[in-house]
Amino acid sequence: MLRSRTVVHVILVLLSAEFSFASEPAALPQPGPENGGLRLRFMVDTRRADSVDEFQVRLDLINVTKTPIKLSADWPNHLKGDFREYMEGAASMLTHPDITLWGIQVMATRQSAPRAEYTLASGEVFTVEWATRGRRLKNRVIHPNSNRNPYFPSTGLYGVHAELLLNVETKTVDGKWEVPSNIEEQPGRQPVLLRSNEQLVSVGGSNHAPKTAIAVVQDVSEDFTTGHIAIGTVEGIQPGDQFLARTGMSALWKLTVTETYVGYSKVLVKRDAFGSIPSAPPRSHERLKPGNSTGLIPAGVEGMGWMWAH
Repeated sequence: MLRSRTVVHVILVLLSAEFSFASEPAALPQPGPENGGLRLRFMVDTRRADSVDEFQVRLDLINVTKTPIKLSADWPNHLKGDFREYMEGAASMLTHPDITLWGIQVMATRQSAPRAEYTLASGEVFTVEWATRGRRLKNRVIHPNSNRNPYFPSTGLYGVHAELLLNVETKTVDGKWEVPSNIEEQPGRQPVLLRSNEQLVSVGGSNHAPKTAIAVVQDVSEDFTTGHIAIGTVEGIQPGDQFLARTGMSALWKLTVTETYVGYSKVLVKRDAFGSIPSAPPRSHERLKPGNSTGLIPAGVEGMGWMWAH
């Protein structure tokens, strides 16, 4: 009888504990690792409305030291704004599975860049928030050759973390902040790369594993019409999936999956281009070769806008 009462008592305690935990507000996630006295916390709230993904994104920049930290960053390409705008535009979104950064040519003269500055007090949390619709987590980037803002190419549950590169100013012996005179010589500035915690982001309302979005070319036929890529059924690849390879400056190759196996897939290869396809054969540096990297083309998209970080 005593044993029976003890079991009942344990069950009641467990139920009480479960109710107590459920009633507590959700705790903030632990931020990423410390670097230069700073930590970066990343949060994403996801919802779907009218079959469109909506993301509410938040970044917390945290000073974990007992002293203030002066931060600075240079606006590129004649852009300018305050520190909050810089932090939003300069943050990169890195994903698992990884998504190709296609790169883009940016023509700009070097300048003595306008500087975004902010002094973060001891223990201060500097918060930046924004909202997006569609399949990107950011509305714009300010470093298109390095900032990542990928278009999610397939539905699924992605692991995402943010990265942010800032400069930490140092103080001189008289206690003043050391600020360099130009962007070529930067004494007193220490670049610090911050990596946030990971957040799980559902795309397309799905909690399944997304397709692997990058594939390596295994081989290509001599007439550039068929070949193989080094991913297959295990990575979620199906017949009809398409990948894109960029070679040279502007040569594109579209690879359409015809058969999938464990570890590889057969593909049809077709030359593509940003504009009209050149009539001349591809030059040596433009040819598709084993080892070339290809990126998954999102199903149903038109044009090339999905490739760029925006």
